[in-house]
Amino acid sequence: MKKRIGKINISMIFFLLYSIIGYSYTSVISIDGLGRFYKNCLVNIPLFRYINSKEGLGYEYIFNVLSETLSCPKEDLEDLLESRVTFYSDFEYNYSAFLEPDIIKNLSNIILRSNAIYIENHDVKTISDIVENIFNGTVVKGGYDIYGREYRISYDENGVFLNKPQNIYIPAKEYPVEGKIKGFMNDGKNWDFHLEIKDKALKGSFVSQDYSKDMQEFDISLLENRRIFGDIQTYEVLQKDRTVQYIQEFFVPYDKNSVDIFNKLFSAPKDGQFVVIRSESLTDSKMRSIYFSTVFDTKNINALIKLYNLGSGKIGTYDYCLISHKSVGDKIYFYYSQEGSIVSTVSPDNMKIYLSESPRLKSIAGYKIIERKKLERFVFADLERYFEENFFSSIPAFLSATFFKNEDKNYCINIILK
Repeated sequence: MKKRIGKINISMIFFLLYSIIGYSYTSVISIDGLGRFYKNCLVNIPLFRYINSKEGLGYEYIFNVLSETLSCPKEDLEDLLESRVTFYSDFEYNYSAFLEPDIIKNLSNIILRSNAIYIENHDVKTISDIVENIFNGTVVKGGYDIYGREYRISYDENGVFLNKPQNIYIPAKEYPVEGKIKGFMNDGKNWDFHLEIKDKALKGSFVSQDYSKDMQEFDISLLENRRIFGDIQTYEVLQKDRTVQYIQEFFVPYDKNSVDIFNKLFSAPKDGQFVVIRSESLTDSKMRSIYFSTVFDTKNINALIKLYNLGSGKIGTYDYCLISHKSVGDKIYFYYSQEGSIVSTVSPDNMKIYLSESPRLKSIAGYKIIERKKLERFVFADLERYFEENFFSSIPAFLSATFFKNEDKNYCINIILK
């Protein structure tokens, strides 16, 4: 029987999705009804419906449990949970604080870490019931005390403030979740964002006028016929002089000979810049590869094979050699041809299968759904095999993120979970 580890390690998949609520310094998060947003995710996104079912995280009856815990009428609770809520916080978040695919837990954290809250509802009685019986807070004169933080009640014509902020955020109300954040990329820059539920997917858009990244744009459609493998793939442009450093960020040579081979083999790629595709497994951390859309000096490779007596061979159009120690650390192979080059821990027997049977990029659902093909980075995670391994259920699902500059030269990150 396979060990069920999904409830803990599934967080590895969703760091891109849940970084949407990983805010640094100043943040404003406006949600058009906590209950409505949660239920819409479950109704319209099969993946969320499964994760929060009794087979996943077990939140299938969460709102029934809530209503039984509270003394307020069920109708009043539902009305409050349908009301728009805006959260203001200076809590220093980053994406690593929100790796859990646990919507209830994340919504709870947003509430507890908020310096001010605005609820478009005047039902203070139900709010007090929730504060006392869900968050173990106390009612004090003029407001509430929740874990030592005081919230003063004030009103406007549409709702209730729990600590009125100096600058009031006015949501456009075009999306179920929207707001402004700072430090989304651990950068201290300002970002506007929104989330929407569309085409059975949760889609997030993040735009910054301040953020800049020294990355080159590439046309991902030129790679459509490339066979891809690995659960997580990252596409980006690499500069020639960073090749050795980039490889050693993911592959560690354990002995002096391996270090020498790395430096001599990868110091002179043919092109000044080129697209790389980094692929990793969600279920086996040792399985990783980097594809280079460039070639390396074949004469140099052959000389190194002879000098270090490297094990070598051929599969299809690719030649290969072992470029790491035979018995220490992970075995690292270098596959090379006129089509491109691959550094990988995948053995030749398995690589032969991948290069002949893996799907092409153009057939992948996560690629088909993206609207823009000229990008600075593309990240794709195929989640189906992960669920087969850890939840014993086949769920066709993926997560993708595109990074680019728009027509106004603002930096954009679009995230899709489907």
